[in-house]
Amino acid sequence: MPVATLPPECDVHYTHKPLLLHYGLGTSEKQLVAYARRHGLIAQEHRSFYLAAGLGLVPALHRLKKVANARLRIQYPEDRKHTLMISLYSNYTMDDEQYEPPHEEEVLDILRQELQIEGQPAMWFFDRRNPWY
Repeated sequence: MPVATLPPECDVHYTHKPLLLHYGLGTSEKQLVAYARRHGLIAQEHRSFYLAAGLGLVPALHRLKKVANARLRIQYPEDRKHTLMISLYSNYTMDDEQYEPPHEEEVLDILRQELQIEGQPAMWFFDRRNPWY
């Protein structure tokens, strides 16, 4: 369940040890494997999706970092629609890693174009590893 703005209770400046959220674009293993195949990062003949995902996710991320000229991470969101996300920063790292608004939107536009997800808004995603108790 991604959210458009960082909830105040998850702001590290106002809450002691808030839940971890990541800001970026939702995606899936399938989209990243397709991206890796389109750019020749993994062989087309890998028939096993799991083998292709295992071989393709890291090279896909490295290419996205290079093309967007940005610090990016693959994260696992608590979301039914997206199994992965490309994160620019988290609520814990945004003070040090958040880009200035024009550059951040440029990075997001490059990622949308590269992943063929034009029009998808960047969101705050709860981390799947959060303790939900």
